[in-house]
Amino acid sequence: MAGMFAQVQGVLEPAEIAELTARLATAPFVDGRTTSTGRAAQGKRNLQMQPDAPGADELRSIVVNALQRSERFRRIAIPRAIAAPVFNRYDAGMLYEQHVDAATMRGGDGLRVDVSMTLFLSDPKSYEGGELVVETLSGGIGVKLAAGDAVVYPASTLHRVAPVRSGTRLAAITWIRSVVRDAAQRELLAELELAMTSLESRAPDARSEIDLLRKTHHNLIRMWAD
Repeated sequence: MAGMFAQVQGVLEPAEIAELTARLATAPFVDGRTTSTGRAAQGKRNLQMQPDAPGADELRSIVVNALQRSERFRRIAIPRAIAAPVFNRYDAGMLYEQHVDAATMRGGDGLRVDVSMTLFLSDPKSYEGGELVVETLSGGIGVKLAAGDAVVYPASTLHRVAPVRSGTRLAAITWIRSVVRDAAQRELLAELELAMTSLESRAPDARSEIDLLRKTHHNLIRMWAD
């Protein structure tokens, strides 16, 4: 798999997790197949919060604002635009079979989708199963994170949600158009950013080297941005 597949810890603060889960507990949910088409819809068995539910815009803003303040998320995704998040729920027996996300968002301005993100909202101990499984050349990687943590991966990858055996899995999902379209280029930029950050903390006197790396980083973005 080309491109960055990464976990982002602590996207949400504890108070935000508590507010989201409390309000989602009483929010109206509808059949998740209403937002998918074709083969993806056939293999989708989950529930999604009704898009026009009371207070829905506020809940979506909590997620988007949290992503925007996450430095690690910004380094990995290099976001130009973030789609309105969708809140989904998987009860016992629900799953989402293997699929790939659409290349563009339906409606609106047809946002190109470069990066997909799942933000976990439920305590992983409160439900069994429900792992997000992302396919790589080495096989599927199952991810089940703490509430408030996210996983970010190229939208071009095949992925699925394993069956929930008991409990309820709540998550927010969204899609991002990146400043840099190519997933492999985004991965190189993220690794370069990580190296700069490490060098700054371990060798703060290496200013010339840090400046050169930062110049290279910005010039690569200029070269690859669209």
